[in-house]
Formats: sequence, structure tokens, C-alpha cells
Amino acid sequence: MLTREVIGTVLVSLVFLIAGYIFLRVQKRRSSQESTMVKPLDAKDGDLVFPCMYVATVFALRPLERVWAFGLGIRGKAEIRSLPDGISIYRQGETSFFAAFGLQGLGVGVGFDFHDPGFSPLQGG
Repeated sequence: MLTREVIGTVLVSLVFLIAGYIFLRVQKRRSSQESTMVKPLDAKDGDLVFPCMYVATVFALRPLERVWAFGLGIRGKAEIRSLPDGISIYRQGETSFFAAFGLQGLGVGVGFDFHDPGFSPLQGG
């Protein structure tokens, strides 16, 4: 009897330990990315194009690595709004942002090409 309780306690503690480790790694990666990247431009109001699911922002050369900086690695419901000079992505519960036309790699399912190490295309140059 005592053995089952000890094993159960160890396993539950291990789950919490792993979850804490993952949380700290994501926080560290987010902090590191935010120190080397330029914050995206604030969203502008425009004409609603369509509602969608924002999945995540990734690096063009490393498509399996999420951009955690500025909350861009979190998925959720979003709306795409059109403007003459770009699009705004309004995300529920997260920071919305504006992307100017002319960004290389901009498209549904493709994402943004942020040219490591920062978001210089969002700053217009």
C-alpha cells in the first residue's frame, strides 16, 4: 500500500517538475527573442477580410521554431483586416499587429519572413 502511494506521489511530482521546466524554457526563449527583435507595429483598423485561426509565427529559415516574442507563438481566433498599405491581424486575448505589404513570404499558411534576427520588414526597411 505504501509503495503505491510513494510511486504515485513521485510520478505526480515528476509531471509538475517537467511542466515547470517547460514553462521556464519558454519564458527564457521569449525573453531572449524580445531582446533581439523589434516589436511589431500596432494593428490599424481596416475592412474585415475574414475571421481565421492564428496558429503561430515562425522563422522563415527555421519553420519548426516558434517566435515566442511579443506573444506571437500563441494560437487563437483572429480577424484579418485589409488596409491600402498592408493587413492587420486582430487576435483575441493577445496583442494584435500590422504587417505592411511587400513582406517576403506573406500568405495564408506560409507566414511572415522576419529575416533573423528581428522584425525589420515590419518597420518598413
